[in-house]
Amino acid sequence: MLRRRWLPGAGVLLLSALFVAFHLLAHGYRFGVVEDAHAIQLPFLLQTLDPSLFPGDPMLATRAGYPSFYFQLLALATSLTSIPTLFLVIHLLTLLAYLTAAAGLSLRLAPDRMPLRPLLVGLLLTLSLLPVLGGDDLILRSALPRHVGMALALWALLAGLLEWRLLAFALAGLLINLHALSGAFALALLLGGDLLRLPWRRWAAPLLAAAFGLLLALPTLIWSWQAREPITPAWIDLLRLRSAQHSFPLTWPLTDFVIFGLWIGLAGLGWWPQRRRAQGRWLAGAALAVALLALIGFLGAEVWPIGLVLRWQLFRSTKFLTLLALPLVVSWLLSRWDRGGLARAGSLIVLLALFAPWPSAWIVGVLAGLLLTAAAFWTRLDAVGRVAAERIYKATSGQRLSRLMTWPAGVRWTAAALLLALLVSTAAAFTQPQVPSDLLAAWRDVQAWARQNTPVDATFMTPPYYYGFRVESERPVVGEWKDGTQQYFSVPFTAAWWQRMQDLHATSASDTRYNDLSAAEVTALAQKYQARFAVFFNGAELPFATVYRNAWFRVYQVLPDPGQ
Repeated sequence: MLRRRWLPGAGVLLLSALFVAFHLLAHGYRFGVVEDAHAIQLPFLLQTLDPSLFPGDPMLATRAGYPSFYFQLLALATSLTSIPTLFLVIHLLTLLAYLTAAAGLSLRLAPDRMPLRPLLVGLLLTLSLLPVLGGDDLILRSALPRHVGMALALWALLAGLLEWRLLAFALAGLLINLHALSGAFALALLLGGDLLRLPWRRWAAPLLAAAFGLLLALPTLIWSWQAREPITPAWIDLLRLRSAQHSFPLTWPLTDFVIFGLWIGLAGLGWWPQRRRAQGRWLAGAALAVALLALIGFLGAEVWPIGLVLRWQLFRSTKFLTLLALPLVVSWLLSRWDRGGLARAGSLIVLLALFAPWPSAWIVGVLAGLLLTAAAFWTRLDAVGRVAAERIYKATSGQRLSRLMTWPAGVRWTAAALLLALLVSTAAAFTQPQVPSDLLAAWRDVQAWARQNTPVDATFMTPPYYYGFRVESERPVVGEWKDGTQQYFSVPFTAAWWQRMQDLHATSASDTRYNDLSAAEVTALAQKYQARFAVFFNGAELPFATVYRNAWFRVYQVLPDPGQ
């Protein structure tokens, strides 16, 4: 009896672990200088471990306005293992938690005569390009606070759906202390779901649970209150310049909204049969919570700009609606497949279209599949389609397929899902952009030289469009374009960062005019920011002493050592 009870859970865990491998194959793993977010987060961790690092670096000073205890917990964990090993373990556990939560939602929201089917299709769809608004994505490539937050928030939502109310709200509240956005969004969705699922006379329970969650989030709430700063019009203008993809929806491509709308439309088709059930009402409440957040986000960004709204990047809550929609899409796909005929063909076309890497192909494929499933309701046309499919089946590889059809259904579905997952993962792996290995090695070498041969307080000028110099050098820099993301946590830093970017001739992430700085400009900037060293690609010839050089980079000493 005990063995039978644990067998389904073990199967879910095993399949999720297998799909962890597919995700690693598809997206790889990034650590250090190859992960842009680590250009900020690893220096935060290093300074938490050693406060003497990065003296005078304005980007590191923004840590005081970034309300998260994530780095303190990481610092404690580094006593157990090295930082690279710790980040790899966190990434693997985060992937596993994300996939098991997605599997649990699929089993709950896509009931099927064969539970293996929604489980397999749900895990398979996590490899697709799931649509999200707000410049976010659901691709996990490294250990990041937002990825840990997403996985734990998904578990909180699953607990809320299962009516484990106290656990769900407690997890969301605690999560705010690690990643405030993920925890707050989960709390809003949980409250919206429960308020619509329950009659108003029973609203006291979810409201008290939400209050308990906020009580657990009190350390971060107090931190945020103490770190608050008045918003200026200049800050809003620079936010629009640097981070419009997160906070200003009218700057986003129309295809983003079309794809997201089609995804929610597919989910709506899967939700319709459940609309009168308790879990259907809970899903509707969670969706309304996201819609309300998005409306506030739009009004507070494009109509009456409000600093607090802009900082909270409310459109990023849509990723949780995307994940809640995933099992509903699975349910619709399976229901169309079981109908057979044109409906089955349409569901297959939609499934394949969801993996299309180009927005236009994604949209056209999904619309074509929906049109075909709609045509299946015309009985005569569906009958013609069935006859045509049967003739094609017999004329081609009917005998081979007949042998496959003798296999048990579970084996057929598992083999098909794993084969498609392998094909998708392999294709994604081969299409990932690659940094030349010698360039990456040279970038690390110059950082290693800086760490080993310069004092801790030596400031470097580096190409602002090439991020991550702090990661392995452990030295402050004048500035990187990536630093601009910290504008969400410090208003004064925003103006200082923009001034540094202008001085370094960087007006965008791809602006390379830094390489054209003259000797006089380099000298003036070095004196202004007390940057003793300057890093350039080898093509730049400047009249300063070269203290280090490799195949790609050259380090100039612009200012003399103190005391000389």
